[in-house]
Amino acid sequence: MKGMVNMKRRTSKIIAVALFVALTLGFNGTTALAAVTTGAQETNAIADTTPATDITPATGTTKDAQTPSITTQPGNVNANVNDNITLSVTANATDGGTLTFQWFMNTVESTTGGALINGATSASFSPSTGFEGTLFYYVIVTNTITDENGVTASDITSTIARVTVSTAPQTNAQTPSITTNPRDNIILINDRVTLSVTAQVTDGGTLSYQWFSNTNDRNTGGTAISGATGREFRPPTDREGTTYYYVEVTNTNNNVNGTRTARTVSGTAMVTVNIPVNAQIPNIVSQSEGGNVTLGDRIVLSVTADVRDRGSLSYQWFSNTTDSNTGGTLIRGANGETFTPPTDTIGTTYYYVQVTNTTTTRPEPG
Repeated sequence: MKGMVNMKRRTSKIIAVALFVALTLGFNGTTALAAVTTGAQETNAIADTTPATDITPATGTTKDAQTPSITTQPGNVNANVNDNITLSVTANATDGGTLTFQWFMNTVESTTGGALINGATSASFSPSTGFEGTLFYYVIVTNTITDENGVTASDITSTIARVTVSTAPQTNAQTPSITTNPRDNIILINDRVTLSVTAQVTDGGTLSYQWFSNTNDRNTGGTAISGATGREFRPPTDREGTTYYYVEVTNTNNNVNGTRTARTVSGTAMVTVNIPVNAQIPNIVSQSEGGNVTLGDRIVLSVTADVRDRGSLSYQWFSNTTDSNTGGTLIRGANGETFTPPTDTIGTTYYYVQVTNTTTTRPEPG
């Protein structure tokens, strides 16, 4: 009968007749031959097997385990230092056995001589990427069947997965691009005005804002305004005078491997607050009518105004895209009776001038 016989090295006394008997042992494929000589004499039968245990006769035939089939092999991976990566294998067996996994690491592209990775006993494995270099990984998949007759197992080795780890090029947070700067404003005391900025980045970072005030027309060396951390800011207008404002825009990107913040600063916005007085409205005596000019030609616009209350006249020119003397854009530095507009671009632009009469007289209380 074919079965499992576990044997250790021992000496047995056998009384036999004239025949030869071959015992086939099912443990690890070992075959022990017991030769018996004719006659009533003692012979010694010696069998060496591993492990050394007492003979335990089997009661049946153990089913051979099926060799697993790998349907998805672990693939090669190129990664940067400290990236998270995962190797995986998909295997099956149709004999109802239990699959187990053991991953190995090697410094050469071979499935022999690799180092067993402690704890790497699942179908997936995440190798370390803490340093540069190339290592090779493979997994042995074992199918095991256990029944009342014993245990059988069969395994298969995956193909090799090459993992190459490199240092990623340093990437810094993108410097914000300001597309709309805050604008100048001339207002009366206690009037309401809002300054705003428009900025953008394309690296997925987050923009933050900090507004500053300055007594000079500079976007450095100003004083940070507490709580002014939005895209818009309403400056105080309860005092006469001129103050300059600018905003620092910061991009924060925690997904880069270099500098995670980048800053840029807007241009200055001049806010002039005037006190209303009983000044005479200026009388415009003459003004330019405009006209058609050739690209690059020079044209001078002018205005003549006067007052009779001995006030001081000041001028501010504006440009507009429509034929209107409201809602235009203040032209910085255009503060005289004459103004020479640019003529280097084809098109139509409208200009007007605001003439202000300022006296030293303050409105009477009440």
